[in-house]
Amino acid sequence: DASEAELIKVQEDIYGACVVKEDVRLIGNRAFADCYYLTSVTLPPSVKNIGKETFSKCSHLRSIILPEQLKTIGNNAFTGCAQLQSIVLPESLQSVGSNAFEGCTMLQSVVIPAGVTTVNRSLFAGCQSLQFVQLHDRVTIVGEMAFDRCASLLQVVVPTGVTNIGYRTFAGCTALTTITLPNTLSSLGQYVLDGCQNLQRIVYLGTTSEWKKMYKDVSWNRNAPRIEVQCTDGNLVVE
Repeated sequence: DASEAELIKVQEDIYGACVVKEDVRLIGNRAFADCYYLTSVTLPPSVKNIGKETFSKCSHLRSIILPEQLKTIGNNAFTGCAQLQSIVLPESLQSVGSNAFEGCTMLQSVVIPAGVTTVNRSLFAGCQSLQFVQLHDRVTIVGEMAFDRCASLLQVVVPTGVTNIGYRTFAGCTALTTITLPNTLSSLGQYVLDGCQNLQRIVYLGTTSEWKKMYKDVSWNRNAPRIEVQCTDGNLVVE
């Protein structure tokens, strides 16, 4: 029943488009999980929260309209939505849980709004078609494996304020040619750019001295080619 304050669960054999009724404020955990034949969803303005695994494995979901007052998206909310090609995250959004869009293999672009300051673990892992991502300047944390195996991602700008890039954050981004890193970084962790075979340039917004002082795990650029690091006072080469 979609007329209550919380939508708890719909039948898994729901087919085609679904328009959730007004006054629903919370889409509960796994409310639409495994709805194989669901193709589109429209949520009313009243919805403030989307729970954990809410649309998990809705493998034919192609579009969803999120309300302008949405505040949270739970862990694994859209995991495995393999046909989802685009999604507009509203400016009201404050948090997006870990693995929320993992395995959305057709998702092509995403803009992280100002209210989301943490890009959680494995948020876009395995989004093989993701070509463009815009991280707002207020992002201060980019989690482990956040963009792991985003094989179509061409370039990315990590915002100033991020201090650490951890395990496999951009590993397997085989199309990545350029990445911009802030001088607020203090460390590059294990396998950060592992397998980024087309990476040509790192634009580092600090000096060569700051780059050399930064902690870098021995595996941070494993299986990556010779990379030019463009610093504010000159260039370096990483083998």
